[in-house]
Amino acid sequence: MKRPGYDGACWPDDFQAAMLRVALCEPEIAASEWAALRRGLELDDLWDPELQRLLPLVLRNLQTAGADDPDFPRMKGIQRRTWFENQRRIHGVKPVLAQLHDAGVETLLLKGVPLALQYYGEVGLRPMADVDVLVPFASYDAALDVLEADGFSDVLDIPRDRRRRMYHGSGLGHPDGRAIDVHWQLALPFVLPHAEDESTADFFAAAVDLDLDGMTVPTLCSADMLLHLLVHGLWAGSAANVRWVADSAVVIRVAGDDLDWDRLLDQTVRRDLVVPVVNGLRFLADVVDAGVPPRAVNDLLRVPVRGRTRRAYEHIMGETGETDLLGGLAGTRAYWARQSYKWGPWRAGRDLPYFLQDNWNLDHPAQVPLEAVRKAGKRVAGMVGGRGEESPAQGPV
Repeated sequence: MKRPGYDGACWPDDFQAAMLRVALCEPEIAASEWAALRRGLELDDLWDPELQRLLPLVLRNLQTAGADDPDFPRMKGIQRRTWFENQRRIHGVKPVLAQLHDAGVETLLLKGVPLALQYYGEVGLRPMADVDVLVPFASYDAALDVLEADGFSDVLDIPRDRRRRMYHGSGLGHPDGRAIDVHWQLALPFVLPHAEDESTADFFAAAVDLDLDGMTVPTLCSADMLLHLLVHGLWAGSAANVRWVADSAVVIRVAGDDLDWDRLLDQTVRRDLVVPVVNGLRFLADVVDAGVPPRAVNDLLRVPVRGRTRRAYEHIMGETGETDLLGGLAGTRAYWARQSYKWGPWRAGRDLPYFLQDNWNLDHPAQVPLEAVRKAGKRVAGMVGGRGEESPAQGPV
């Protein structure tokens, strides 16, 4: 949704913001917010998966406040389930990391696993759907060779060469149920133009050690972790439009004085990420009182942003629910803008048909014009009949 004073329309709504305050604010504030929410809230009606993910954190904060609730046993059950699933993922990725290490592939853990272990402090507090691993750009093929030999395969069956050229990672699944996202970039907005193969080098150089159940593995330093969370969560097609707030607030509070704000600002400016980062930091300060230094926001507000970047972020962070001729075009456009705004016009023009092929689940890019006509015809027919076509399923992220 839109939020007055902020760019874009990808913000938590008022109910989500209230739940975030219950999960993250001082216990007394959390208890007061929960009492107000509880008057109209049935846990069975809490369908939003992003809010369900918050419940273990909500439970801990309310218990700290000395509150009680008849649904606490159910929340404890969710927390125990989260602990169990996360333990399976942690144990499942250890042999994979060992195999990559033996093959000479450097790795760095991202998102869920290090957040749960290093920042949340309890494995049951932070749900995760898979394990995210960053490898150097030059090690992409070697990493996939190792994983495919172990039985993993690309869940969307996108050819390797196109994956490498157009995306930042590959979602892999295993017949035993394990899921791993292998990244060669944190995401395409992080890429340094004309230095794609060097864009993750400083993330590896600044990495810190993480104890993964007795195995030492690197992960992002706290400043880079916060940067990743802000940019990953703040765009129109994100499935993490609530969890980025919780994750970021927890990182800021746990890292404390060890969080290098100067590094965060330098990385933000150097990688042309001012728009999402300054908006995200302001939201964290204003809505959940996350302890963001005012200097960090003020320094970024003074950084000039190119017109091309601002226009790209109007789509990246913009509204995707409006009707349009192709039905769902706004969501596709936001995703494409995020993928391509660091590319030049030649590369963007070359790869757009392949992007639409993947996004529209076509067999060949030559089918794109006909599919566009079909979508337009279906949309016009729906408008005439008073109906709208549902947005197409989003392609690989």
